[in-house]
Amino acid sequence: MFPASAERSFTVAQSVLRSLGWDIDEANLTTGVIRTEPRNVTFKGFVVYGEGTRHVLDVVVHPISGTETSISVKRRVFTEKRIFWAKERKDSRPRSPRWSTPSWTRISRLL
Repeated sequence: MFPASAERSFTVAQSVLRSLGWDIDEANLTTGVIRTEPRNVTFKGFVVYGEGTRHVLDVVVHPISGTETSISVKRRVFTEKRIFWAKERKDSRPRSPRWSTPSWTRISRLL
């Protein structure tokens, strides 16, 4: 729980994600969801073919009161095969549960 409004927390969460190198795919203040563009874990991409592991983050900002906000981060890890523009994705398990520590630290410092 963070001592800030939902709007401020939403803005700060987007800023922190961008500062950590994530691109924002979708941000909806009404639902409180910020979804990042996929990033490569072990993905190798060539001109017409690509294969490997990628991941995305879903950050959910939930207002508790006018001055308190809850933020949760969900990480989706998947294997992807791409031939030309056709993509096939299969969910897989993340290897490390400690990936979000820098995100939480930066968000809490900025709020």
